[in-house]
Amino acid sequence: MAVLVGLLLCLAAFQSTVSADLHSDYAHYAVLDPAEKMKLFWTADWDAKTVSFAVEAETTGWIELGFSDGTGDMVGSDVVIGWVKDNKGYLTDRFVTSDSIPTIDKQQDYELTGSQESGGKTVLKFKRKFDTCDQQDRRLEKGVTNVVYAYGTEDPVSPMNIDKEVSKGSRSVLLLSKRDIRNIDKTGWTSFAMTANLEPIIKEGNEGLVHHYVLSGCHGNFTESDFHEGVHCLAGSRIMYTKCQKRHMVAVWTVGGEAVYLPSHVGVPIGGNHSPNVFLLEIVYDNPQQIKGRQDSSGVKVYYTNKLQEYDSGIISPMFNSTSLPGGGIKVFAAMIHIHWAGHAGWTKHVRNGKKLPEIARLNNYDFDFQVGSVRFFPKICAGKCNGKCTKKRPMNRLLPVGLILTPGKAQLFILCMFFSGHAIPTRRSSHQTGELIVSLQT
Repeated sequence: MAVLVGLLLCLAAFQSTVSADLHSDYAHYAVLDPAEKMKLFWTADWDAKTVSFAVEAETTGWIELGFSDGTGDMVGSDVVIGWVKDNKGYLTDRFVTSDSIPTIDKQQDYELTGSQESGGKTVLKFKRKFDTCDQQDRRLEKGVTNVVYAYGTEDPVSPMNIDKEVSKGSRSVLLLSKRDIRNIDKTGWTSFAMTANLEPIIKEGNEGLVHHYVLSGCHGNFTESDFHEGVHCLAGSRIMYTKCQKRHMVAVWTVGGEAVYLPSHVGVPIGGNHSPNVFLLEIVYDNPQQIKGRQDSSGVKVYYTNKLQEYDSGIISPMFNSTSLPGGGIKVFAAMIHIHWAGHAGWTKHVRNGKKLPEIARLNNYDFDFQVGSVRFFPKICAGKCNGKCTKKRPMNRLLPVGLILTPGKAQLFILCMFFSGHAIPTRRSSHQTGELIVSLQT
């Protein structure tokens, strides 16, 4: 018995070591399935224009991983299928043309670099080029990439004799990101230092229900009775909206996003004469399974300080033009494209004095359930006009109830910018230099 216990302990320690090694060996990591049984690790080599991958699954059978056209459909995807048998790894480059077993590519562009099977788990390591110049491979680009996955419980009898999967799905990730923290000298990013000013707090267990929130600043005369647990946004007299005058967005978060990061010399002004005296939090839930009785206390964590930052920030829409902007101009440091669920791609058209300028934001593979903002610094925008553009990925084949917030095809662009203007007096909620304020909605 002592030998058996010792063996189990050694096996558990070995499994944890393998996972720890993958986390340390690769720059990025994502859980692919809701059950957390399949995980993806990767590192991009921008000089060699290659990506190294490691996929780990709780199976001793075959694993499939690939990249779709952005729809999440397996058909049309560029995939690899691999497994480990008798301590030897196998990997084939394939293309999915139908619901049957994927076809093996004539040109094998994925290189197996390692494999392992132990403790009921399989790990496959491989790499490929950003662009393989193969029509049956999808080119890997910056922005959102839709990853498809599947796995089975048995090793294939032959490359074209594969048992049916026990799990499959898709997940969007930011596959190519030049901000690889593990490989960047800290001193090289000093001027781009980002601080988390607004951080989403999603109640554990409700991650699949909370789709997005909007935090708005309001001016108006409010009484104690106005501050309650919250109401349905489309119900009653909407008194909260009526009282929220001069309303403007302070923060927007959508599923897939993380904390809102601001440059170290930029802040959101609150507490001054011209700043809002009340904040309104709206949360949109996505409950297609109509789960009943679920309660939620999700919200947003606001980091605040009584130290004035060099520049104020805010959110504007692309409808603003030169007559709406401050005379000294603004600088854009982030943007987020939002097209609701019918959109496939979105971008901006930026024109000044009749001359077309570089785009502020672009998403070639938009995913309604994985929306992130691009953080970068743009030249000062003193004049001009921005228009949001989008393409739809499929025809509209169903109607939405009147008044539902999630309209199908509207294109929106949220632009975060620095205003070159006077500073508002900071809030005096705390005597400390910095602090945290939790804004949540009880339902």
